[in-house]
Amino acid sequence: MNFSISSSEAARILLAFALPLLLLFGSANMALKSYVLVRTTQTAFTQEIGSKAKHMMLNKPEKGYDLVLAGNSRTEYGISSAAFAAENIHAYNYGVAGAELGNYAYMLEQAAQAARQDIVLSLRVDELYDDSLSLKPSLHFTDVKMLAASSFPAGVKLTALGQWLLGFNAVRIYADQVNAKIRAAYRKFDPRPESAAPQERTQTQPAIDCPIIKQDLLTEGLISYKCENGDFVMTGQAAGIELPGPDDVRILSVPNPAKLDYLRSLAQRLKSQSKKLWIVLEPAPFSVRFDREALHDSLAVSLIDYSALPVEPAMWGDDTHLNAQGRLYYSAILAKKLRPLLQDPEER
Repeated sequence: MNFSISSSEAARILLAFALPLLLLFGSANMALKSYVLVRTTQTAFTQEIGSKAKHMMLNKPEKGYDLVLAGNSRTEYGISSAAFAAENIHAYNYGVAGAELGNYAYMLEQAAQAARQDIVLSLRVDELYDDSLSLKPSLHFTDVKMLAASSFPAGVKLTALGQWLLGFNAVRIYADQVNAKIRAAYRKFDPRPESAAPQERTQTQPAIDCPIIKQDLLTEGLISYKCENGDFVMTGQAAGIELPGPDDVRILSVPNPAKLDYLRSLAQRLKSQSKKLWIVLEPAPFSVRFDREALHDSLAVSLIDYSALPVEPAMWGDDTHLNAQGRLYYSAILAKKLRPLLQDPEER
């Protein structure tokens, strides 16, 4: 018997198998993205750019926030909304873990819809001197368009397009959240007794200043709290942490011109919407040496420099993020600095 088939028949068979799989994959991704947004409420959100943006809008005051602070996990853990409220500033913490420079066009676009006028973008100064640019599937089309119009090399623009296309795979993006749900469900049916709640090594942390909705043990000695107002708080200090000493100085020579140009374009885009962008250089656990005046002049965007702010070692949760004590310390300083620079409170 002859079981050979023609190329056209093989193509039809392949299509018959592939099409249902593609439809199933597409439906699963759409359902997952929809589920994440539906689950986002005034008091609940996912640690993801779109969900956090919706949470920000659901809680937006009638006239908008006095200030929206955008950034990555250093902003997420480093900003206390309560510290800004103490200075009569209604602020929203739009820090999202994993966000990078490539994500900020979309994030600032969302911030512009929520803020009355002022928006802060938090960066660490060494990022501006690093020629590499990390791009992830969390990019939105706004990011791709802005990067395409930028002075970054063609390879960066193609990578951005590729990462955006990969972003349609929502299962990959939300893998951590899905795994967390599976683990939580497993624990409910696990007959083994639960271990005692993790204890923090540092017992002198200040009280959490926001309504807690979730608690996670990040690593030994370090606990993360997620709050319903969008804040995150890290308490304790990671076991075995080795912070740089006073002699650990990073010398920064020439800032990346494409990054500076991109930040200027983001600021100009916000200015066209009657919004003002402030770039804040965050404190770091190491010392940096760079030409501050030259950077300020070449960036040509309103800049607040806290890269040399002294931070006690006990205020770091790990070698990147401020803990609860450092968060309150830094937020109070930044809020006092910004208060006289923002729109007059009588105009709110």
